[in-house]
Amino acid sequence: MNTERPHSRARNVALFGLAWQLTLAAGFAVLTTWTQSEALRSLALLSGCGIPIWLYLVLVYHQRILVQEEGMETEELRRARERGVAGEAIFDQENLLLAERRLTWMYRWLLPIFTVLVVTLLCVAGLVLFPWHLGASVRLGNWPQIEPQKATLAIWFIGSAALLTFWTSRFASGLGRYPEWRMLRSGASWLMGIVLGAVAAAATFAPLHWYADMFVPERVVAYVLRILLLVLAAETLFNFVLDFYRPRMAGEEPRPAFDSRLLGLFSQPGGITRSIAEAMNYQFGFEVSSTWLYKLLERAALPLAGFAVLVLFAASSFVIVQADQEAVVERFGKPLDQVLDPGLHVKLPWPMDIAYKVSTKQIHEFKLGDVEAGSKTKDTKKNQLILWTGEHEEEPHVKVLIATPQ
Repeated sequence: MNTERPHSRARNVALFGLAWQLTLAAGFAVLTTWTQSEALRSLALLSGCGIPIWLYLVLVYHQRILVQEEGMETEELRRARERGVAGEAIFDQENLLLAERRLTWMYRWLLPIFTVLVVTLLCVAGLVLFPWHLGASVRLGNWPQIEPQKATLAIWFIGSAALLTFWTSRFASGLGRYPEWRMLRSGASWLMGIVLGAVAAAATFAPLHWYADMFVPERVVAYVLRILLLVLAAETLFNFVLDFYRPRMAGEEPRPAFDSRLLGLFSQPGGITRSIAEAMNYQFGFEVSSTWLYKLLERAALPLAGFAVLVLFAASSFVIVQADQEAVVERFGKPLDQVLDPGLHVKLPWPMDIAYKVSTKQIHEFKLGDVEAGSKTKDTKKNQLILWTGEHEEEPHVKVLIATPQ
């Protein structure tokens, strides 16, 4: 796997990741101005906060190339001395290792600087750069835009960006399995977070293509992505503080604090199953992940989960209306003209179609106010002590129907 310059490939991947991260941030920012979508604003800010990560990776792997070239030159000088060609050395060999000392300085000082920069960007993006405040209801009209525009353009752009970002993330994550390229996992995890956010945003733009007033799911995604920015800031800061107390070995490569363990569960190959296996091994005190039962469940868990999801979606396509009921089907929040009679019916899977059943052939009774004065219930409880913990009819709370405000 190792070539003559193994870090040059990692530097090229980091350069491509930096260029792609800049493209995503600029593209989502431009699309935000066109569509007035808060979910795309969140994606643009999430993409912008990942730019310092790839910039640091470019600097580190470029410096590693210089360290490797310096090591090759030092080795040639040592061989020349052994042959007696170079004569007496004017400088000590340790004084020539300038690139290696600079790399150590980057690990010690530049990495904390970039970590603080990422945390600052995440906090500013999550707390300041939104025109709506946390706690605002997604159903109120006090948002900057009632509904996003140009849903079709947004779907095509977000889908294409998510696909290319997924390929880049998987490629960088695959390289991160090797020890010399392990720091690429931080950038790959960040790209995978953008992929998840982009897929969620594209899913909310799909009903906007047909029904313009289905803007609540898009606001929910914006809310979740904004909270994700703050969660990543807290996680990075927590990792940065714990790194001061972590024991270090000589020559050990540091793991950046902005290498998100949360996003790494989705980006690293087998990350979720590996984390579960390590937790079980630690809890039980022996290698539970090496038993035949765990290996069988590990192989069959994903196919069984996929089959269960397909069965649930297929089951949600059938509606059984009882003999005394009628049903109304809503498609993307809009009721269809057809009313379903008693029997078995087929509809689109949830959440595209949702059926609401009403017992239309039954007599419905609803009492308002007190019971009749001569009822047995009131006569039997006339001389009893009235407590809030017991049911009583004296001084009842009358239910009043009021109109729903606009």
